[in-house]
Amino acid sequence: MPGTKHCLHGVLLVIDPPGHNTRPSCGVLLRGQPGIGKSHCALALLDRGHALVADDAPLFNLHNDGYLLGTCPASIQDRMEVRGLGIINVRQLLGAGAVLPQHRLDIIIELVRSHDESASLDTASQRRLEGHWQNEHILGIPIPALTLCNPSATMLAILVEAAVRNYGLWQSRV
Repeated sequence: MPGTKHCLHGVLLVIDPPGHNTRPSCGVLLRGQPGIGKSHCALALLDRGHALVADDAPLFNLHNDGYLLGTCPASIQDRMEVRGLGIINVRQLLGAGAVLPQHRLDIIIELVRSHDESASLDTASQRRLEGHWQNEHILGIPIPALTLCNPSATMLAILVEAAVRNYGLWQSRV
């Protein structure tokens, strides 16, 4: 029901924010266990021109138009915790364009250390060739979710950008 707020653990980013280029922006929730690299990936994406909505505890509200709108709790607005650096103020470090007050949630990217070793060879091959996409329902809304296994810290931001852009290509064909 509209007005209901739901908190999810992760980092809500906007890939290709408005005015960045001709592609529509995409709200991405990066999730994963502590220490997997969410904040380092987010910082790399911010450095590449994307924007932060909320770190650690984005709030989602079911919008009247049928999508999830993510916002940041006031107590952590503009801030991000980066392992090894502590709490940084993204607006002060990277400028006002690096932070957005809200954005719809389009996809979830789950960072994991490894897939279930018991998966069949056929399933593993399919994941390798097509990615491991599935829908996750949040407040009754299906959100496409991609699992990235054993992400390399140095390539993670590029993988996230590629996943978002590939998702955009799929959406334009539908």
